[in-house]
Amino acid sequence: MDEQNGAVDNRPLAEVLRDQIAARQFTLVHLRDQLAAEGNPVSLATLSYWRSGQRHPDGPASEVAVEALERILGLGPGDLTNRLRRQDPVYPDASLAQQWEESTAAMAAVGIRQRDQLAIRTLHSTMDIDSSGHHRRLQHRMVLQARADRVSEFGLAIGGSGTGEGAVSVAECHGGRVRQARIEQGSRWYAMAIEFDQALTEGDRTILEVSVEMEPGFCTDTRHTVASLTPFREVAVWTRFNPQALPASIDEFTVVDGTESVNRRDVVGMSAYLQRRDFGPGVIGARWRW
Repeated sequence: MDEQNGAVDNRPLAEVLRDQIAARQFTLVHLRDQLAAEGNPVSLATLSYWRSGQRHPDGPASEVAVEALERILGLGPGDLTNRLRRQDPVYPDASLAQQWEESTAAMAAVGIRQRDQLAIRTLHSTMDIDSSGHHRRLQHRMVLQARADRVSEFGLAIGGSGTGEGAVSVAECHGGRVRQARIEQGSRWYAMAIEFDQALTEGDRTILEVSVEMEPGFCTDTRHTVASLTPFREVAVWTRFNPQALPASIDEFTVVDGTESVNRRDVVGMSAYLQRRDFGPGVIGARWRW
């Protein structure tokens, strides 16, 4: 790190950036325009997050932009870039078996004790991410098929992460009625029991659409995934970002039989969409870097 008066300067990037911008009396608009002129477009919102420390530059495009900021601010090489977290983030994906066990326990708490009576044939999962990176709204649209007679309800569990303080509520439910829903304090799962409009016999299919709204704090993961121990005929994962806070890069990934396949791409538009047919058992989704 830099040295000031013989002492090592270990200040975080945000503090140095904030001080240097103030010392030169630059505005964020000026920095944005200078970066764009050099071919490194960065939004005003992102620059504000970097300056405040609310988010840290991450990903190849962000690193190049920080190098450009050093030149624009008249700093020496490494004055900002040496403060970047260059290691790749670790995604502690729980095994499918562990996720199944945890979600099964969460559903048992709302009275769902048999999960093998229904198969999800089609699942379309849509997640909205707000300008602070919190998961705010999730919609699942599913085609379900009964694997037994007199199936009258379905259990759904949604995994969360974060402070554990954010509440979750059901915004809409079509094709059934939410009988019970709960999240235990400190739990990473929000579970609900949904009663169908009418009971299904073996082989019957029905469509169910459920939307939940999440307060900040329930989930801050930089990923949106779907996991299943049974195969899907079709599964689609659509992640929609706030236009004022777009990620630097996105990984579209799948995990099947313990093997991960990743397609890393730059952000195009304001969302990421991944679809597969005849997929599973496995994990599918998107993860991103700010």
